[in-house]
Amino acid sequence: IVHSFVNKVVKSHFEAFPNLLRAAKEPIEDLLEQEHGKALEKIQSQFKMEKIVYSQDDLYSRQLEAVKFKLEQVRNHSSISFSKSVNADVREMAQHLKAYFMVLSGCGVYDGTEIHEASAILVHLSRGGAQVQMYAPDITQMHVIDHSKGQPSEESRNVLAESARIARGNITDLAKLSASNHDAVIFPGGFGAAKNLSTFAVDGKDCTVNKEVERVLKDFHKAGKPIGLCCISPVLAAKVLPRVEVTVGHEEEEGGKWPYAGTAQAITALGAKHKIKD
Repeated sequence: IVHSFVNKVVKSHFEAFPNLLRAAKEPIEDLLEQEHGKALEKIQSQFKMEKIVYSQDDLYSRQLEAVKFKLEQVRNHSSISFSKSVNADVREMAQHLKAYFMVLSGCGVYDGTEIHEASAILVHLSRGGAQVQMYAPDITQMHVIDHSKGQPSEESRNVLAESARIARGNITDLAKLSASNHDAVIFPGGFGAAKNLSTFAVDGKDCTVNKEVERVLKDFHKAGKPIGLCCISPVLAAKVLPRVEVTVGHEEEEGGKWPYAGTAQAITALGAKHKIKD
């Protein structure tokens, strides 16, 4: 009787619960020494345990599928823009996307990349296990600022060479970048975005954007891959991506708390939509 029951259960549930067969191979002699009811109860108990294990495996599989689905949603989203406070968004991205590139604009807040912002982004991406490659255009800076005095200096510097300071030498010419082998792009802030990657600092809404920067933004936007824009850099996307939604925080300075509040009007003038964010 027991042998017949085991065969029946195994035949009907073997595909779903592969470990049941091993449990059902316990010596039939031991089962026959027990009353029929106790033998049946033991097999049914083992069956329930296998069902629990299978349910846990099934739950894990469904959770994995949910993560994959969320990743696809991120990949297919038209764009993702970041406020000046980027920490939470960057951590969330790093959990799902692994290959990033960061576009630098020099080294130093007044004439290049804001070093603190670039470093903060790298810290949070690395904590999420992301791989980051840094790029910069091989061009001459608009000018050089002596950061100890806040005044222009009579010298000339190269954006790629200066950006290499932040990247510890591991940097590539922006002209060689392809959107096909990266999951997302992030532009840190600093006046280099408005002076070297574009002419926004001088020309405002009538500015031009570096041709390689424009190519990268359009390629990522077309591919539906996330674009991170920090500090003043949202003006780059506002200029080259029609009707894109970006943010520089609030639209009022509030006593100096939001130093780029005035840029919100320029973003609107460029044909983009400005979204107020804390």
